[in-house]
Amino acid sequence: MATSDLTKFLLENNIGNSTIIETVGKMDRDDIDYPEFMRLYESLMVQVCGKIDVFTLGGEKRMQQGSLADPQNARRGFHVFRTWAANLAHQKRVKRFSNDKEMADIFMKDGIVAIEDMFPTFDEVEEYLAGEFKQFPSVVHKRLDNLCTSNAQKAPVLNSIFESVINHPSLQNVLGARLGSPIRGFFDSAKKSNTFYQRVRNSPDDNDNQKNLHIDTFFPALKFWWFSQDVKAEQGAFVYVRGSTNQTVEYFQWLYEQSIKICEKTYDEWRLIDHSEGSLRVSETELKLMGLEAKPVEVKKNTLVVGNVGGFHGRGNTTETFTRNSIHGSVRLSNPFLV
Repeated sequence: MATSDLTKFLLENNIGNSTIIETVGKMDRDDIDYPEFMRLYESLMVQVCGKIDVFTLGGEKRMQQGSLADPQNARRGFHVFRTWAANLAHQKRVKRFSNDKEMADIFMKDGIVAIEDMFPTFDEVEEYLAGEFKQFPSVVHKRLDNLCTSNAQKAPVLNSIFESVINHPSLQNVLGARLGSPIRGFFDSAKKSNTFYQRVRNSPDDNDNQKNLHIDTFFPALKFWWFSQDVKAEQGAFVYVRGSTNQTVEYFQWLYEQSIKICEKTYDEWRLIDHSEGSLRVSETELKLMGLEAKPVEVKKNTLVVGNVGGFHGRGNTTETFTRNSIHGSVRLSNPFLV
């Protein structure tokens, strides 16, 4: 994502004025600190919306209330500006805090990374994993009865893998590189409340809305999966659009048009309510116009996948019913504008 892409989009669509363009330029300075960044962002929002409120300044993604739901704000480019600013703040955090330049560069480029052979003694415990996973419900979301920290005695082998994966230097490096901030507090919180044993029962053409390619939120956020088994494309492997976190003129144009349709309640029915809740759905045709392509992320057993779900992704379709077992967690900053 480059400021020049945003400026080109604004000029081509006759959005904003010279004061707004000047403010955007100031926010892109390398030496900017958090108080000044937020002061300029608040100034930008006042210029765009005429006011600021709790929805304007926070990480709320649902485009159904307050300033987020105002069609006039959407036409003034509010959602484009907010998305751009959150991702700009993220880039500054990466430059400032990342201790792994190579990992940061890969994630900046692709938005996803896969790390094989995560658990060193996997071959010794593999035979116990299927049985332990079967103790947990076939659900895709976290519950008390599948949280890792609440079920250590129930699944001792999986718990040892959970502890190994969650504290693995590679995962710490990925999180640090992608969030670009001191992540210990965020990660400890995610470890306690967000990591669980996920069992996805995937059937062909089951109308699962997670199979529609989408973003989770308007700013960079992470999800990770440790897979206990091989997962092929035909078994419903995770699908990701590499490079979709690098916002271009074409991306801004798509976001601008969709934000207006969401606020005016005229978006396509197939995108469902998820679209207006900030988990925007995208079509294959729209991806092609952005020069992007969705591809399955096939994995070998004992592989960790970490993805920026601010990029387009989805659950893959399968040719026959298949249950995909994983240790799954997520990390999302509460303040996406922190620099």
